[in-house]
Amino acid sequence: MSAAASSTSPENPAPPRVLLTHHLRQLKLPTILREYEKVAQEAARDGQDHVRYLLRLVELELIDRERRMVERRIRALSRIFLAGRLGLLSPDWGRRNSGMIDFKVSHSEREVILWGVRWYVAYPMSYRQLEEMMEERGVEVDHSTLNRWVAKYAPLLEKEFRARKRAVGSSWRVDETYVKVKGCWKYLYRAVDKAGATVDFLLTAKRDCKAALRFLRKAIGQHGEPKKITIDKSGANTAAIESYNEEREADIEIRRIKYLNNIVEQDHRAVKRVTRPTLGFKSFRSAAATLSGIELMHMIRKGQMRTTNEMRPAQQFYSLAA
Repeated sequence: MSAAASSTSPENPAPPRVLLTHHLRQLKLPTILREYEKVAQEAARDGQDHVRYLLRLVELELIDRERRMVERRIRALSRIFLAGRLGLLSPDWGRRNSGMIDFKVSHSEREVILWGVRWYVAYPMSYRQLEEMMEERGVEVDHSTLNRWVAKYAPLLEKEFRARKRAVGSSWRVDETYVKVKGCWKYLYRAVDKAGATVDFLLTAKRDCKAALRFLRKAIGQHGEPKKITIDKSGANTAAIESYNEEREADIEIRRIKYLNNIVEQDHRAVKRVTRPTLGFKSFRSAAATLSGIELMHMIRKGQMRTTNEMRPAQQFYSLAA
C-alpha cells in the first residue's frame, strides 16, 4: 500500500509512527530520532510501502552498533502490518490524547498502554503470558508494569464508558458470584436485564443486606428504578430490596422464579473465563480494578456502548481514551 493511498480509516490505518518512536526511545538512539522525520518524508515522496519504509531505518549507517536489535524490532512491526492487526484500531489511533484520561506520567506511549490493557481484560491470560506476546510484537515491558497499567487505567476507561452506556430494560436479574482475593472468597454482585445487557456490578467483601443495598443503590443511581427484580432465595437480596422500597417509597416488585435467573448465572461465565488464569487476586483494590476492565470489555462486546458509526469492539475500547 503506497503512502499516497493511505488514509485514516479502519480499513486503511495510518503508519504506526508512535509505536516506532517508542521502540527507538527504548533503544536510546537520539541520532535515529533526529533522522526519523527525514526518512519519513523520503518514504512518502517515493511512494514506498510500509515494510520497505520501516526497513530503511536499518540501512542507516548511524545505527551499526544496535543494527541487529533494531532490525528485529522493526520486522516485528512489519509483521503486525501484514497480519492486519492494526486494522482493528479506531481512526483516532496514534493521535495524542486530549480527553480526561492522562497518560503523560507514563513512560510508554498511550497506544502501547491501551494495547496491553485491552488484551488482558479481553482474553484469559496471565501477565507473564501477555509480557511474552508484547515482546514478540516488538514491545518490551515487564509483567509488573502491565499490572500497574491495568490497575490504573481500567477503572478510568470504565468510568468513561458509563457516560456512553446505552439504557437498559426495567426488568432486572440480580445474582452474585465468587472471586478469590488473597486466598479468601469475595462476592461480585452483578445484574442484567431480561435481554442480557449488563446493568451494573460491584465487588464486596461480605454477602449481607448492607452489601446488597449498596449494589442496588449504585445500579439505580446509574439507570433509575426498575419495575421488577428477579433474585434467587437469598435473604440478603430480599432484605435489601425491601429496605430500599421502604426508604424511597418505591414499588419494586420482587420475583423468585429460578429459571428466570439463568440468564445472569450464564452471564457470570464470561467474567469467570477471563479471571481463571489469574488463580486469584493479590489485593481487593487490584481485583476491583481488573474486574471493572473485564466487565467493560464484556459490555462493549454485547453492544452496550453508544457510537456514532459502526465500530468493532476493539475500536470502541480505544475510542474511550480519545
